[in-house]
Amino acid sequence: MPEQGTDTRIRVTVPPEVARAATAKAISDPKAPGPVLVLEDVEVGAGEGVTFSVLAPSTDPDVPPVVLAVSGLAGRSQETPAQPLSKMRMIVPLNSRANEVLAGKSVVTLTLRLKNPRRSPLRVGSASLSIAADKP
Repeated sequence: MPEQGTDTRIRVTVPPEVARAATAKAISDPKAPGPVLVLEDVEVGAGEGVTFSVLAPSTDPDVPPVVLAVSGLAGRSQETPAQPLSKMRMIVPLNSRANEVLAGKSVVTLTLRLKNPRRSPLRVGSASLSIAADKP
């Protein structure tokens, strides 16, 4: 997948229970929601708003990347994060296409692509995957 200047690539370990759940959902209910992506220590500026897509590479190089989520934070768009910087946890629910991407995998590389083309890439301390709790 061709990178853009606003891309942050993250390598995420897929816990066995997430891979098993993704496989089961992909087979039994292709529209079932995917797991959640937990981003730790996301660095943002004071009052900053960001919008980003979570992308997985396509299996076909001629096909655009797979969009797994679009998420963000309300605030003002900034080219350079304003001081003081803060670090936060972001919980990003992934869509049903994530089940196909994660099924049977032990690790996956995802791309966080910012909507603002002039902002530097997001800084993320770590990322993990978790099974979304089903609603009663």
